[in-house]
Amino acid sequence: LNPSIDDGDLRLVEASARWSDRPTSPWTASLTGGIAGRGLGGDFDYETALAQVVLRRRLWLGDRVIASITGGWVGDGTPFQALHHLGGFETLRGYDVNEFAARSYSHARLDYEFGTNPFAWMPWVRRFRIQPVAFFDGASVFEEQLRDGTAREMDDPLVKFSTGLGLQMNLLGIPGGGGQLRFDVARRLDRGEDNMTYRARIVLGRSR
Repeated sequence: LNPSIDDGDLRLVEASARWSDRPTSPWTASLTGGIAGRGLGGDFDYETALAQVVLRRRLWLGDRVIASITGGWVGDGTPFQALHHLGGFETLRGYDVNEFAARSYSHARLDYEFGTNPFAWMPWVRRFRIQPVAFFDGASVFEEQLRDGTAREMDDPLVKFSTGLGLQMNLLGIPGGGGQLRFDVARRLDRGEDNMTYRARIVLGRSR
């Protein structure tokens, strides 16, 4: 589900710096900044920034912990589609896709991948390396932007949490094959009813 789009000509220049991008690295970091409009022309004038640090640690029996911290900001004049949208598979997995449109936010994500393959006893299935995953998300939204373009700065940050369980598998059945199928069951923690989300996705690329 893509966010609504503000019509107009967007001219954006971005620059980024990275410390490693391999999913096997103990930690990776990235910083991206951009400027739209100004002397570039176009219909939108704003700045944007996004920073992320990801930590990975191998434990006993092949278990792995992946933790990440992300922070983002955009300036005045940002079109709705260029805001930081939270909710879905990457941020706040218990919430709807793009449920929150933020001008500034922070997000913490924790995944615990169990090294035990519950289907290892099945000769043909074991090659797909099926893994259970427990996960947790937390986010703070410091400033939202409404659909009409109005900014809403919070007196107190809007804080949301979700947790859940997933099942992921190597889609191609080849070590390092670069394809992953994952099913997630997530629960949002801010209400007692209608709080469960079920999702499935295929990623053709390197995993986290």
